[in-house]
Amino acid sequence: MSIKKSLAYLVYTIFLLGLFIYIGELILDIEAEVSTSAELTPLYYFPLVYFPLGLLLGLPPFIQQFKQSGGWKVNMEKLLFVGIPSLYLCCYPIFYFHAPVLTLPFGKLNLILLSHSFTQIAGIIFGYMLITSFYKVSKYPVIIGR
Repeated sequence: MSIKKSLAYLVYTIFLLGLFIYIGELILDIEAEVSTSAELTPLYYFPLVYFPLGLLLGLPPFIQQFKQSGGWKVNMEKLLFVGIPSLYLCCYPIFYFHAPVLTLPFGKLNLILLSHSFTQIAGIIFGYMLITSFYKVSKYPVIIGR
């Protein structure tokens, strides 16, 4: 067990917990503002607050890719088939109230997609998928068997 690696994980964990606490405080502040003003618009942006948490969760694999040599590539399939749908689900409350043409016409499904838990998870997934979609490809392929 390396002390340097252990210290890096400890700092990462402290930063992750700090971000999580900051997000919690931010949400409490927004809820307090909404309860006094009766303006619901800030509630629609809750899921977007969790996006940085997903980025932070994907940071270790990204750092491993960053340390490798080679050119950067983007896994377009991952972004297109997982990232974009999770971004849509994350932003669903915003679409529902500001661009209803982009929402689904189903009653019960709308309630599920509008729930804070569902959209928060979608925000975390989008952040993770976004940062882990970048990878490096070596300019010199490794030939095995020679």
